[in-house]
Amino acid sequence: MTASIRATLALAMSMIMLAPGWPSPALGALPFGLWVRPPAADDNTGNNKSGKNDKSSDKSSKDGPGSTGEGPGSTDEERKKAAQQLEKLLPRGATIIVGDRALAGPFSAPQVRGNRIFLPVVGIARTLGDQIIVNPAARTVEVRRQTGVVAEFNAPTNQVREGGAVILVVSSSADIIFAPNPEELMLPVEIIAPLLDVSIVVDEGQRAVRIVRGGPRGSSPTSVNHAPWEIYQVDYAYNLNLYSNSFYQNFAINANGRINDGRFTLVTNLDGGTGSDLFIFRRGTFTYDTPDGRRLIAGDFGTGNDLSFLSSTVRGALVQRPYGETRLTAFAGRSRSGVLPVRGGLIDPVTGLPLEDLDRFEVSYDTNVIGSYASFGPSVLKPTDPTFLLFSSGGIYFGGPNASGQMATGSVKYSTSRHQFQADAAAGSFKGIAFDERRAEGFAAVVDVSEVFNLNESFTLQGRFAHIGPNFLTPQSSGAFNPMRLAQGGIAWRPDRSFGASLNGSTVKRLDGSDQTDRSITATTSFTPSSKWLPTLLLTHTHTTNSLGGTSDYTLINATRELKRLRLFGNFTRVRNLIFTGFSEKSPVRESPPGMTLTAGALIRLNDSHVLQASQSFGSGGSLGGDFDWMTSRFFTRRVSLGAGFGYSNSGTSFSTTTRFLTAIELPGRQMLQLSYIQTVTGPQVLFQLRGPLFRSRRAEAAQFTSLSEMNAHGAFFGRVYQDVNLNGRFDAGIDLPQPDVQV
Repeated sequence: MTASIRATLALAMSMIMLAPGWPSPALGALPFGLWVRPPAADDNTGNNKSGKNDKSSDKSSKDGPGSTGEGPGSTDEERKKAAQQLEKLLPRGATIIVGDRALAGPFSAPQVRGNRIFLPVVGIARTLGDQIIVNPAARTVEVRRQTGVVAEFNAPTNQVREGGAVILVVSSSADIIFAPNPEELMLPVEIIAPLLDVSIVVDEGQRAVRIVRGGPRGSSPTSVNHAPWEIYQVDYAYNLNLYSNSFYQNFAINANGRINDGRFTLVTNLDGGTGSDLFIFRRGTFTYDTPDGRRLIAGDFGTGNDLSFLSSTVRGALVQRPYGETRLTAFAGRSRSGVLPVRGGLIDPVTGLPLEDLDRFEVSYDTNVIGSYASFGPSVLKPTDPTFLLFSSGGIYFGGPNASGQMATGSVKYSTSRHQFQADAAAGSFKGIAFDERRAEGFAAVVDVSEVFNLNESFTLQGRFAHIGPNFLTPQSSGAFNPMRLAQGGIAWRPDRSFGASLNGSTVKRLDGSDQTDRSITATTSFTPSSKWLPTLLLTHTHTTNSLGGTSDYTLINATRELKRLRLFGNFTRVRNLIFTGFSEKSPVRESPPGMTLTAGALIRLNDSHVLQASQSFGSGGSLGGDFDWMTSRFFTRRVSLGAGFGYSNSGTSFSTTTRFLTAIELPGRQMLQLSYIQTVTGPQVLFQLRGPLFRSRRAEAAQFTSLSEMNAHGAFFGRVYQDVNLNGRFDAGIDLPQPDVQV
C-alpha cells in the first residue's frame, strides 16, 4: 500500500463511525464497461474479476490525460498538470514485465490511446504459458490457460467469456484493430485482465507495466490461536448456452478457506452438451499455500513458471518448498498430447458460436510427465526488490504415444530500473511427431536470450536471439516452440512526455525443412499532446518480406480524443498480404491488392450509469459496417444492469445484421442472474448464467485480499457507517449522519 493510499484511508476513517445494521453493497456505476461479476468495475480502470486478488491498474484520471491542458486561456500550470497526468498514465520508456520476464521484440511495448493503455495480448499470453488463437476475420481471440480454462474475447458481441459464461461486456470494441499478424494485436488492459486472469499494475518507480497471475503469498508465519481449519467461501456457477441445433452447459464450484496457517483454494468444473453426457468432469485444482512459502497443488496446473522450456499443462501434483535463498519444485502427472478438443460443426462467422451439433471428445491425458527444478538467488526471498536476480535449473522427462523426451534446462533473470536481461537454454533427446506432423528424432538444443536496456529516460535499446532445434518436442504438441532461428533488435526514443518513436527489425529462419525466411521492420510514432483540443495519434507501419517472393504491408493510423464524458476515435488501416497459391506454406506466393478501411466512432457517457456508443466503417470495394450500443449499470435500480446493441455489414453483394441484448440482475443473497441473447443471420443464440455464493463467512473478503502472513491476524467487524459531525470520537444519535453506499 502506498503512502498516499494510507493517508487517504486514515483521513476517511477519522470521519466515520460504525453502528450495527450496515447493509451489503450493490453494483456500482460503470461508465465505460459492464462487469457481470459483482462488484462492478469501471472500464477505464481495468479492474479484474471480483473474488480474486487480481486488480489491474490503468492509472489515469477520469477525464484523460488531455482533458485539462492547453487551449484558449490555458496556463503553464494547467499544461504542467496535464503532463503529470500523462506521466502517471504510463511512464516514459515503460517496458512490459510478465511475472519476472520482460517482453522483447517488435511488438512488446505498451501504447497509449486516449486515456487507455493497450498491450500486446499474444506476447503476454505466450509468456504466461497459455495457448492463444487470434482470428482476424472473425475478430475473436481464444485463450487456453495453463490450468485448462478457455476464455474468449469476441469483438462483434463486445464480450469476454470464460468457460462459456460472459464475464465482461465492454461498451465498444470498434476501435480495436485486428492486424493480419496476430502478434500486432493490441487490446486495452480492461479486456486483457479478465481474458488472461491477471493483475496489471503500472510500476512508476521501475518504469514498467507489471503483469502477474495469482494472489499474494506471505513471507513469514503469524502465530494466532484459531480453529485447525475454516471455510471462508463456497461459490457456484451454472452456464447454459443454447444454439440453433445444440446446447452446451457447465457447472463449477469454487471454494477457499484456511487449514492451520495456510490458505487453500479449490476450483472444479464439469460440462456437457449435445452429443455427449450432460456432465463430464473436465478439470479440478486444489492449491494450498503457507506463509513460509510452501505450496502444494493437486489436479490441473501449469509448469514452467521459472523455466519457460518446461512449460506444460499437467494433471497430477506439484510440491514447492523454500530453503533460504533456494526454492525447490517437483511435479509429476499426465499431460495431454494434443492442444484443444476437436470441435465439429459449422461456426457462426459473426459470433464465433457453433451452429451445428458439437462433436465433443473427452480430452485424453496420455503422456506421463515428471520433472523438478530449483530456483536460487536473492530474489527468492525478496521478489519485489528494485534489483531482481534469479537463477533456475531443472529437468523433465515425458513419454506418451505421440512424443517422448528428456531434457535439462536452466535460466537466469536479472533486472533493475535500467536492465531487463533474461536467458533460457535447454538440451535433450526427443522422439515423436511434431506439431506440423513432421517426424522428429534425436538431439535438440534451444536457447532464448533477450535484453532491454534503458540508456536514459529518452532512449531504450532491446535485442533478442532465439534458436529452437528441429528435433525439440514438448509433452503437448501445441506449436509454441516451432523450429526456427530468430534475431530481433530495436530502439525506442521518447524525448518528452508527448512524443515517442520506435524502430524494430526481425528475421526468422524456419528450421522445419521449408527453408523459408521472413524479415520484417516495424516503425511506430505516437503523439500524446497535453492540449485538450488535440487527439492522441498513433502511426505504425510494418513491412514484411518472404524468401519465397513477395512482400506484405500493414499500416495503422489511430486518433483518439478523451473528453470528460465523450470519447472520439478514428482508425485507418491499409493491408497488403501475401497469398500462397498452393495448399501449403511451401507453395509460391503472390501479392494481394491492398485493402483499406476507415472507421470513426464515439462513446458518450450520459451519466454515471448510462453509456451510448456508435461507429461507422468504410472499406475498399464500397463495403460498409456499423454498430450502435447502449448500456446502463442502473436500470431503475442498482441491482439491474442492461445492455443492447445493433450492428450491420454490407459488402456490396450481401447485407447482414446482428442484434444483441444482455441483462444482469443481482438477486438476494449475492446471487447473480445473467441472460445474453444474440441474433444473427444464422439464427439466435442464448446464454444463461446463475452464480453466487453457497456459503460465505464474515471473514471471507478480508481473508481473500490479504497476504498469508497477515491472514490469521484478521478480525472482523460490521455495521453502518456514520460521519462524526461533532468530531468527538463517539456515536451521537441524532447528530452524526449515516453514510449510504459506503463499504469498509
